[in-house]
Amino acid sequence: MNFTNKHIKKSIKWASTKPTYLNQVKKDLNKLKKSLGKANQKEEFSDIIKALKDFRYIDQSEARLNQHEIMTDKILNEMGKKCKLPAGRINKIKRLHDQIHNEVHGLINDVSLMDGEIREKLIKIRSAIKKENHGETKSSLLEATEMVNQSLAWMKALKKDPNQAKKIHLRFHAHYQGESLQDIKAKKSHLSPRNQMVFLGNLLSSKKFLDGETISTARELALKIASNGNFWSELAEVYQKDGLNEKKSWIKVGDMCKEKRRFHHAAEAYKNASKLKLAGDMCCLGQEYLCAINLYRQAGKEKEAVNAWNKLGDSLVKSSDYQKAVEHYIRAGHSKEEAWERIGKVCMSKKKYNNAAEAYKKADNWKQSSIALREARILKTNKPGNDLSHSY
Repeated sequence: MNFTNKHIKKSIKWASTKPTYLNQVKKDLNKLKKSLGKANQKEEFSDIIKALKDFRYIDQSEARLNQHEIMTDKILNEMGKKCKLPAGRINKIKRLHDQIHNEVHGLINDVSLMDGEIREKLIKIRSAIKKENHGETKSSLLEATEMVNQSLAWMKALKKDPNQAKKIHLRFHAHYQGESLQDIKAKKSHLSPRNQMVFLGNLLSSKKFLDGETISTARELALKIASNGNFWSELAEVYQKDGLNEKKSWIKVGDMCKEKRRFHHAAEAYKNASKLKLAGDMCCLGQEYLCAINLYRQAGKEKEAVNAWNKLGDSLVKSSDYQKAVEHYIRAGHSKEEAWERIGKVCMSKKKYNNAAEAYKKADNWKQSSIALREARILKTNKPGNDLSHSY
């Protein structure tokens, strides 16, 4: 995503400069940079350990990892209070809110993952020193130095140009290339399902560094997590980071939800893609008829809106709420007599013959009323409580 919206830029800038959590990471990285500078000049293992201050950064990073979920919630809550959104259409503002939430969420996860990569590199250096492998130690020190420099450059760029920061971050993630799927799954294992979605989106935004199997697995994992937890908004964000535009992302999510018979979520997705008629169809399939009517009317589909009124009336007949059914049939354009006629037909189809007879009477259709009563006698269904006379 390009950070063209000034409100997204403002939120990203705030998140990269204000929260204590992120400032502490920058502070520790600057200290580590100085320590690595000294360690690169040393030859003796004991001097390298001393320069790195007994690998203090590893403990600091692990402490942050343990507090990741708590700090994420705290930052997002604080951002909600500090970064006010503009006035406007509810749907547009909601999408902007979701974009800001996902981008800042992604930023926090990116910092955590970067922090973890540097921690793993320092653990590798510590292991090489224990093995007294001088060559691996020196090469890993240089790699760690480059990682820290890129991380600090990225965090600095976030204040001025989030798009430039994104390019720096992509270079940082070039080391994903060649990693096993097991390694990548381990990196996301400490995250909540929602944060895993953000992680997978960021991973796919770096897909030029990944092999085909890893890309395919990341997509499958994102779909599985979204389906299990109804994280459809996050899935749309993943698809955008995977290369689709916003509209196509929401259509793809809608198609997924439709296939899985998650009609309510399919309707929301299609609505976000401005496919209002499709969204209305999903509401009908989910028997959310009032929602469907509203969407059809927004789309200028009056015929479909009328059909939805009829379906709503039919559903009320099936639940024996006849008076409300009449009201909705009238809204669909029927006269009162036509409404009762329709109720009679629905009751006949459900073998509620006594009810059908009463409905036909109110429609002034005595012939059909007689037929319904005859069917009731034949099937001997005239049981107590089946009399419609008290339902009106």
